[in-house]
Amino acid sequence: MREKIKVSNLCREFEGVLVHYGYSDDSMRRYRKVFRELTEFSKDCEYSQKAGSEFLVDKFQEIGGFVTSGEHSKNEMYYFRVIRSLAEYYNFGTVFRRHDFKGAIIWPQEFREGIEGFLESLIMTGHAQKYVWD
Repeated sequence: MREKIKVSNLCREFEGVLVHYGYSDDSMRRYRKVFRELTEFSKDCEYSQKAGSEFLVDKFQEIGGFVTSGEHSKNEMYYFRVIRSLAEYYNFGTVFRRHDFKGAIIWPQEFREGIEGFLESLIMTGHAQKYVWD
């Protein structure tokens, strides 16, 4: 288990890793906003996943609850992503990125037709091809 660390120090350390990976200025602006809010909420105590969870509960009570669609959903999902990423970094010491895998997926023959048909149906119903195949 990782040593204890204050929320602000963990956020600063994690921020350096994100900059190293080349996260965009816009992404960094959003991460920093959540980091500031989490640090303030936690009164800069020692980091724990419980503190992150309590922050999210408080944040979504403040804005009237969590929704998965509509005007606020993208912003809300960003809070979840930042807090989840921070917890992953704390627990595993690395950043798990959605697009790290660059190889081809080899489906077992028994599943290929069904899976590829399903992915094609996603494209036909309006999902971006890049989203489906990447």
